[in-house]
Amino acid sequence: MALYLDEQTRPYLKKLLKDVKENDWIGQRLQKMVEADTMRLSDISECDHIPTEYIGKKTCCGKCGSFFQTGMGEEWVKSNL
Repeated sequence: MALYLDEQTRPYLKKLLKDVKENDWIGQRLQKMVEADTMRLSDISECDHIPTEYIGKKTCCGKCGSFFQTGMGEEWVKSNL
């Protein structure tokens, strides 16, 4: 699971989590999340982007965007445009 971090938060968290102890499983999990965010950015920067339009449906709370009931979610398909 990735965290979506900004350019100031990412290096700060990396510095704080640099010396996580072996028995600190929460710290280790946070290290993996920060690393996943870094890899996500790397993948995005190396991609040969292809603009694509999607048609979809999203059922969620109109105020906060959460899927608060069973069956809620989103479904997207590529447009034929």
